[in-house]
Amino acid sequence: MARKEKWTTFGWLGVNFEVPESWNLGRVNGDRKKGYLRLDDESFTRLELRWEKKRGVPDIEKIVARHVNELGRSAKRHKVSFEVKRNLGFFRLRDSKYHECFYWEGDYKVFNLIFKCEASQATYLLRLFFKKTANMRMYAKRIFESFSDSSAGDDELWGFFGFQFCVPKGLALEKTSLRAGCYEVLLADKVSEIEVIRLSIAATLLKGRTLKDWFFEFYKKRLRRLDVRVAAARTSGHEGIEVVATPKGNRWVLPLFRSKTVLRARCWCCDESDKLYIVRVTSREPEDVRCERYAQKVRCH
Repeated sequence: MARKEKWTTFGWLGVNFEVPESWNLGRVNGDRKKGYLRLDDESFTRLELRWEKKRGVPDIEKIVARHVNELGRSAKRHKVSFEVKRNLGFFRLRDSKYHECFYWEGDYKVFNLIFKCEASQATYLLRLFFKKTANMRMYAKRIFESFSDSSAGDDELWGFFGFQFCVPKGLALEKTSLRAGCYEVLLADKVSEIEVIRLSIAATLLKGRTLKDWFFEFYKKRLRRLDVRVAAARTSGHEGIEVVATPKGNRWVLPLFRSKTVLRARCWCCDESDKLYIVRVTSREPEDVRCERYAQKVRCH
């Protein structure tokens, strides 16, 4: 009997949907207004998502017709068979009055969903790629129906490569680094920034030194001219440290801001997953509690 496939929630810039765990981020660019991302498995591209925020009601009929015509011309140039089925209705979207699903078959079997979300005013093109017909409609139904870009509450969920965490809604994405063994996401508004980091092979990184020593080495440039206080702190069920750092005297060492700022960080090691985690919040608020709050929401194993 075939093993049942595990699913997870993918999250990026406020967009969430369920996907098989084997589908991982292959490429991403853009911001909240316009962008593109791609998920791959070990063999080929499985999902593409494009988005753009525009006012007004999109002409879905015209957009779909344009895509179908482009695909037809491409198939003709490459001398491959091409079949299209439009207005498929085997699913229900959460937040869209304007949408159309169409299917085309050439080298791959592809479900395409073009829709506009009412809450965010973003128009999306979501494509799912398959080589076999088995279960493809079930996959498409689950992914389409789980899609959301307007999560309830004040938080938004991020999830990729098995790394899941929450941050406040609507922050600008300043930086991402998805190097092998080290994932970093930095988000900011006008007065604060939040950074979430996961590093692999924790046992190797910590060999011969304490978590505090490793943290100071990792952040040595940022902490160089700060008054730093470190205390033990339990985070996400693991022993770790809490760091609070402020400028020495009136010296300006955090150039993003023009008033006194406080750096707060939580760092811990998850032995079960052999990974290190950091959540850092830098802000003007003297009693900012977001670092502890969002550190506790990181899923580490």
